[in-house]
Amino acid sequence: MLLALARRSQKLMSDADVEKFKAVAVPLIYSFLFSKYDDFAASKLTFRDMKTFISQKMGIPYDQLRTDELSAVIEDAVDAVTNTCDAGKTPREECAVKFGYSSQGA
Repeated sequence: MLLALARRSQKLMSDADVEKFKAVAVPLIYSFLFSKYDDFAASKLTFRDMKTFISQKMGIPYDQLRTDELSAVIEDAVDAVTNTCDAGKTPREECAVKFGYSSQGA
């Protein structure tokens, strides 16, 4: 039992790999959220939707996105938009500007 817990708490990815993932994934997450902002505001998007999008765009197997380290990156980016933009109540363009996102660059 303790051995199983110890294995579960071990990191599956290095910090450098997580940072590389974050550098690419976070702009993709913003692109996903702001291109579907009305659905985001209506709570119609799921983490499955997000992870499928990231998997396709980055060529990472969906199952790899389930690792704690990568899931945390995704959750943190979504939480930042959710909290900063009042769960979609802030107008899309106003919210996007707060994250340096421009639909022209997407």
